[in-house]
Formats: sequence, structure tokens, C-alpha cells
Amino acid sequence: MVQSMSETFTTKEGFCRPNISNHLIIPFTTKEGFCRPNISNHLIIPFTTKEGFCRPNISNHLIIPFTTKEGFCRPNISNHLIIPFTTKEGFCRPNISNHLIIPFTTKEGFCRPNISNHLIIPFTTKEGFCRPNISNHLIIPFTTKEGFCRPSISNHLIIPFTTKEGFCRPKYLKNHLIIPFTTKEGFCRPNISNHLIIPFTTKEGFCRPNISNHLIIPFTTKEGFCRPNISNHLIIPFTTKEGFCRPNISNHLIIPFTTKEGFCRPSISNHLIIPFTTKE
Repeated sequence: MVQSMSETFTTKEGFCRPNISNHLIIPFTTKEGFCRPNISNHLIIPFTTKEGFCRPNISNHLIIPFTTKEGFCRPNISNHLIIPFTTKEGFCRPNISNHLIIPFTTKEGFCRPNISNHLIIPFTTKEGFCRPNISNHLIIPFTTKEGFCRPSISNHLIIPFTTKEGFCRPKYLKNHLIIPFTTKEGFCRPNISNHLIIPFTTKEGFCRPNISNHLIIPFTTKEGFCRPNISNHLIIPFTTKEGFCRPNISNHLIIPFTTKEGFCRPSISNHLIIPFTTKE
């Protein structure tokens, strides 16, 4: 068990040092955005950027180490959920078995795991290509620009992620987790029942599903507003700039995401809280 943990998430002058035991904590702060939760019975996702170093010594936990640039995070963890996140020249290549693995690589940082019976979220940007050959897995293909990812998967969790001219349009799936991701004028409006739906839209691409008994992660940026009225759901409101998202939700998973002048400060108990704040 973890009794305390310091330096979970720090970026530049944004300081976040929770006093946490046996919890899921995703504190996210950037610059002068401060996040200091006092939370118990949670999952821990340490997030560090630049020269903020985060090297937890944790057992029997969900660990999502996040490092960018020269901030390196290389945990030695067993029986955990591992989401290594590296950008640019920050390299994170775990050697892990019986884990949840979410490799995240950008630019020339390449991450190509050979994993079985795992949760796989390959993340590639620009010319970093990630095309796993996996069965009975959770697959979240992430492609940007001309990096194309088109899996042929059944009985899986599918999160297609496409930006600009990178197109990802999976064949119709049943009994799946579907996270459509569209940016700019790429529109994604699924008609899905009994699914996990994470609509992602940016700029003038609007995605406003009419869904019940689902996991809903509305993502809106700029003047695209998404304000769900949902009960008994997993709610991850994501707003940027002047897009405001302030849910009044109980007994939910809440991931408030706000950037710049978009403020999201929920009053929630018995929840998974992922506060995300940037700049002010």
C-alpha cells in the first residue's frame, strides 16, 4: 500500500503534491494552475513534464507515468496498470508482463511493444507508426497527420484517433467500446447503443450524441460547447478556452478538463477525479 506520495504531477510553476493512500489520483496542473487534492481510496497517475521528475515506488496500483522532454519516468512495477508517456527525446520502454500497457510516443520517440493478454493503447504522431497485431485486447490506435492506423479487430475496445488527413473509420462493431475522435472539419456522429462512447470534437467539428446507459466523454474545444445532463454514467467533460463544462453529477467518474479561461471545479464525493488545468 502507498501511504504517501510526493511530486505526482508538476509542470514548471504548477505544483501538485497530494497526500494519498490507495487511490486513483490524476492531478494535472500546468504553469500557474495549482492542483492539490486530499483524496483517499484512489488510483495514482503521476504526471511530470520537463524537469519535474516523478519516480514512484508503488505496489498493487494503477500507474500512469507521464514524462515529456527531459523529464524521465521509468518505474519498476509489477502487477500494475502501466501507461508510459514519452514525448520528443524522453524515452520510456518498460519490460512488463501481465499489465495494462499504454505506450505513448511522439515524433522520433518510438514505442512498439510485443505484448499478449494486455490492454494496448498505441499512440503515434507524425511519422512515428504503431501498428500492433493483437487479439483479445483493448486497442486504442492513435494516429495524427499522415500516420494511418486501421485495425481489423473483433470483440475489442476500439478507440480510433484521427486528426487532419489521418482517417480512421473502423468497420461496424458490436459489444465494443467506441471512442471516435475527430478534429477540424472531420465529423464523427455515431449511432451506437450499449457502448462506451467518447465523442471527441475540436474547432467547428461538433459531436453531440443522444445516448443512455453509456460512458460519455464529451470533448469540446474553442466555441464547441458540450454540456451533458447524464445520470449513472462515466462523465469526462473536456473543455478548452471559453468552452465551459460544469456538471452536477453524483456516483460518477468525473474527469474535468479545462484550459486557459475555461474553469471546471466540481464538488464531488465517492468519485474518480481527474482534474486537468492549464495556464490560469
